Amino acid sequence: MKSAIAVITLLLTITSHSYAKETLPILTGPYVGQTPPGLTPKVFAPRDRTPEQRDHSGFFSPDMTEFYFTRRNNTDGKWTLISYKLENGAWQESVVGARVGRPILSPDGKIMHLGKHYMQRTATGWSEIKSLAAPYDAIRIMRLMSSICSRHILL
Repeated sequence: MKSAIAVITLLLTITSHSYAKETLPILTGPYVGQTPPGLTPKVFAPRDRTPEQRDHSGFFSPDMTEFYFTRRNNTDGKWTLISYKLENGAWQESVVGARVGRPILSPDGKIMHLGKHYMQRTATGWSEIKSLAAPYDAIRIMRLMSSICSRHILL
């Protein structure tokens, strides 16, 4: 009888253990909770990196209140465009959508270039993805950037 009680107690202890991820700290400050840059290069990561995902192509908005990057789920191979926005002194993570091209913002922050595609900033976030159309639809564009003078650079 004592061994049965011990086994039941052990099972209850094991099954009641929480396997949820730890609560992540609130990110504050001008660099998504990271130490401001110095003269020595360091890895920049808004959250702890895990083997289940790979973060890539990070960049700040011109006003430094948004940080964007692409995230690959190493389990299914799908890429997502992630953003962190500074709201009320804390950085909030959200998913913009599926990654299309290599994202980069225009100097005024109103257009997000996505290779052969783009999105325009709206009052509620970003527009649907639009195509650059001809003649760009026939060109393989890895990254498109624009200058403050409205010149476009294709890579």
